Amino acid sequence: MHMSDSQAVKRPRISVEKQGNESSIGLLKRFNKKVTSSSILKTARAGRYRLRPTSLLQKKKRALKRIAKYKVRMHLVKLGKLVLKPRGRR
Repeated sequence: MHMSDSQAVKRPRISVEKQGNESSIGLLKRFNKKVTSSSILKTARAGRYRLRPTSLLQKKKRALKRIAKYKVRMHLVKLGKLVLKPRGRR
């Protein structure tokens, strides 16, 4: 699935240009400083393990499974093969 330009996520761009007789190591240090101060890495790492919200179909399937398990359990209770423990405080 492709995203159009209007749907694309806006990502901030950081650019650093060499100043005069600045060394490449100095340039890298300045770039790293800008990246850390802009918190781009922080937001990227935060979204790394993000889960998609469950779809309506998945919710329905899960609910149907839950109902089926409940019916089986109640059937076993009626047959006397399963005893329900009282819930609540011990």
